[in-house]
Amino acid sequence: MIDEELKLLNARLNDAVNCANIRSIPKFVGFLNAAQGLEALKVAKEKKAKWLLFGGYDGAERTVFGAFPDWAEPEGSLFPIKRIRIVNKGFKPLQHRDILGTLMSLGIERGTIGDIMTDGKDSIVFVLESVVGHILASVDKISGNGVELSLDTDDFVPLSNSFSGWTATVASLRLDCVVSAVCSVSRNKASELISLGMVSVGGILKEKPTVEIAEGDILSIRKYGKFIIDNASARSKKGRVILNYRKYN
Repeated sequence: MIDEELKLLNARLNDAVNCANIRSIPKFVGFLNAAQGLEALKVAKEKKAKWLLFGGYDGAERTVFGAFPDWAEPEGSLFPIKRIRIVNKGFKPLQHRDILGTLMSLGIERGTIGDIMTDGKDSIVFVLESVVGHILASVDKISGNGVELSLDTDDFVPLSNSFSGWTATVASLRLDCVVSAVCSVSRNKASELISLGMVSVGGILKEKPTVEIAEGDILSIRKYGKFIIDNASARSKKGRVILNYRKYN
């Protein structure tokens, strides 16, 4: 995490804890990625705060940090999180990046948007309550497709996200090698993406190209997408690693 971003996040987290203690009301910060969530836990433990990380459902990747006063029992129902359902009226399947790009074009902050689930036709987006009205009033097209948005109040059932399978060969499981392969860019470009803070593994920002990747790792590469490493145990005749991975559509 870049130093300035870390300082700003720490200030917001400390302010949330102080506000909960002094004003005796719950205070929230988010949505946070996995690395930011770890930082939130560190602050909560240092301040001995009552806290909870919740993203709208159990197992969410992006979560909101909640700091609570002594009288409140931390629970998900207290969080200012809403679900927006998107029904695709067009023929082109919608992808995660299509939806996120449209929402970000509205001028709202990334921290107001949580997990996005889509099967191409139906989509669910978790957002902070403060941006719901703006999104519902502003979005009627995504990636050229007409869409219908509504506040989702039904019992939540996760959608099956779509992945496409790919195979590549790499010299090693170093992060720069793997990023080069899955993004179809040169090793130098892959190293540049890593150094610019555009690559995370399991939600944790990685800034060294020598980090080793393992089977089961989830790579998020800004502007390129999300990738899951399924198998990396086989070798080609030339001794290169055969990488089987899926790209999140």
